[in-house]
Amino acid sequence: MTLVFTDIVGSTQLKRAQDDREGVAIIQHHHAVVRDLLRQFKEGEEISSTGDSFFIVFVKPSDAVRSALLLQVRNRAFAAMRGSRRCEEAHSEKAEFRIPRLK
Repeated sequence: MTLVFTDIVGSTQLKRAQDDREGVAIIQHHHAVVRDLLRQFKEGEEISSTGDSFFIVFVKPSDAVRSALLLQVRNRAFAAMRGSRRCEEAHSEKAEFRIPRLK
């Protein structure tokens, strides 16, 4: 089992730089993309979401990594399509993978 936590880096600054309606639209798009991608993975499940963050569980580690990379690709495409510098900055970070040590 693999736990995945997503977060848009710089989302608070992004929302401050955009008007409220545009900031909410960006977060809603992110939610739709995450949930759309999740439907492609039969053994993945959304546990919770708060703000722009998700907690997702995958049975296969390879599915977790693949979904994270696909999410990054889609977010970058969205940022490029919008042409928003702030949106591009928020989605330009590389996927960050953290593996906690289990005791």
